[in-house]
This record gives sequence, structure tokens and C-alpha cells, in this order.
Amino acid sequence: MKNLKSILNAVLAEAGFLEKPGFATSVDPDDKQMVAIANRMAYQILNHFNWSGLRETLEITMTSATRYPLPADFQSFAPDSFFTESGGFEFPVPEGRYFSCKYGSGDTGGVIRARKYGNALEIPNPSPGEILYLEYVTNVPIKSSANQPKTEFTSDDDVWQLDDELIILGIQQRWGQVKQFPQYAEWRAEFNNKLNEAIGRDTGSRTIGGSSAKGSGKSPYYPLYRSSS
Repeated sequence: MKNLKSILNAVLAEAGFLEKPGFATSVDPDDKQMVAIANRMAYQILNHFNWSGLRETLEITMTSATRYPLPADFQSFAPDSFFTESGGFEFPVPEGRYFSCKYGSGDTGGVIRARKYGNALEIPNPSPGEILYLEYVTNVPIKSSANQPKTEFTSDDDVWQLDDELIILGIQQRWGQVKQFPQYAEWRAEFNNKLNEAIGRDTGSRTIGGSSAKGSGKSPYYPLYRSSS
């Protein structure tokens, strides 16, 4: 994992510029611009995808309360990550069904329902004592040299937590655009390709069926041969 200084010097070196001793505290407008671009790109990459490298696990022990505060570093919920031992949990909930549960007196069939309400998770029909497990994406793709989470680069020693090459290419194409370099379009295409590659590597491939082990003898779960009769 590279720090801010290494990331920005990688951008300069590839473009044929001299590397610099530092950026974050520099009074040079060009250095300030590069730090601003780095922070903009960090924000854009963070919000583009639910990166597995930024996921955290949260456990909520339900009480009679109906609202449970979310962590200070909460960015978004990991899709389909909610789990309770009873198995009866629904999130997100269509508004009509949610408000029927919240304000009505009808039977929910043992299904606990929830929605995000501001900076909290609202559960109108909690099951006291039961634990809700879920995953969420943090809003801190950067850490200080002392391993403290940060939402922005403010020091040359701040470390990027995701793919180094992705943010280098992202800064490069944005920097090339604002500087009106002729190779900007080429850099942008390279960044977009890297972004797609990073997402594909992060999600992995989905196995249709069978086994990767040689000689397993297992076949896909869906029959490839279909009768025409």
C-alpha cells in the first residue's frame, strides 16, 4: 500500500516530471492541486463500488428500542448481508409494508423489518435479546501512518487502503484533463479499464455448478441437454 507522496510522485514520474520531496504541506499551487485531485479521486473511487477491502462487520443486540445508531465511519450497507438466528429479517422493505409494520397492528409473521433512518437503523418490531449481524462499507479509504482512519489525504504519509494502481491512474487522468495534456483521453481509457478490472477481481466469478477439482465427476446443476419433444 502506497502513501500519498509515493502515489503523486508515481504520477509525475510517468509523465516525465521531476519527483518532489512532499505535497501535503507545500505552498506550491501545483502541489496543492495534486492533493486536491487525489482527494477527489479517493472520494469517487470510494463511492463507485462497495469494495470488500472497506467492509466491516456490525453486531446489534436488539432491545425494546426501535432505533440503533450506525458507526461513525458508516458509508453504506453491504447488499444482502443482514442475518439473524431466527432468519426472519427483511431489509430493505417496500414503504407500504414498512409503514404498515411501523404504524399498524397487523401480524408480521415473525419477520423483523428495518430501514435506514438518518444515521440510525430503525426497527419498528425488534426482537429483544436477538443479535442482528450485518456488514457495512466504511467511509475511510485512507489511514494515517499511525493506522488511524481518515476520509481525506492531509499528510504525505497517509496510506491508501485500496488498489494503488487504481488511484494512481485515476489521479493521472484527472490531472491530465485539468492540465490539458494531449494524452488525457488515453489515460482516461486506461483508468476505466483498470476500474473495471478492480471491480471484477473484487467480486470474483460465480460458479455455475460442479467442482474445479479434476475427476470430480460432478456436472452443472442445470441440464445442458434439453429434449425437443
